[in-house]
Amino acid sequence: MSEKLVRDRIAEFVLNKRGEVLDTRIASAEEYVQLLKNKVVEEAREVLEAKDKYELAEELADLMEVMKALAEKEEIVDLLFSKREAKFLERGGFETGVVLIGDCKK
Repeated sequence: MSEKLVRDRIAEFVLNKRGEVLDTRIASAEEYVQLLKNKVVEEAREVLEAKDKYELAEELADLMEVMKALAEKEEIVDLLFSKREAKFLERGGFETGVVLIGDCKK
């Protein structure tokens, strides 16, 4: 049986929706950050596999929630937003779809 991080109220949700009981536990402090990092990768893959706009919105919401939890746990929320802003001001965002062709030239 493999283990993965799930939303805090998923067991309650599944019980109410499907009548199924899930076996859960609380992650130790030592493993919690790694589980969050693993969840970022899992959710990013689900974003990649989204079939339509609704599914994409669902998966992006999940990814944002995991990123928020990770930033809060590591106490870097303010740093995260300042880094995002600094990179945006220096390098821009992703609004226009610029694609790099090949490697950088010297």
